Order: sequence, then C-alpha cells, then structure tokens
Amino acid sequence: MAKPSSILIRLVSTADTGFYYVTKKNPRNLTDT
Repeated sequence: MAKPSSILIRLVSTADTGFYYVTKKNPRNLTDT
C-alpha cells in the first residue's frame, strides 16, 4: 500500500560504507539530508 505522494526509496550513502537507509520520498521534501 504505497501512496504516490510518499514512495519508499533506498538512498545509498555516497561513501563506500556499504550502508543504506530507507526514507520516504516526499515532493515537499526533495532536499532531505
């Protein structure tokens, strides 16, 4: 049940730490650090 307004995406760390975190992609918060 994923809403188009909030899609679950995995952001891979830019550093080679081999770690990733799941975040909600919101059109209002595209620049989320």
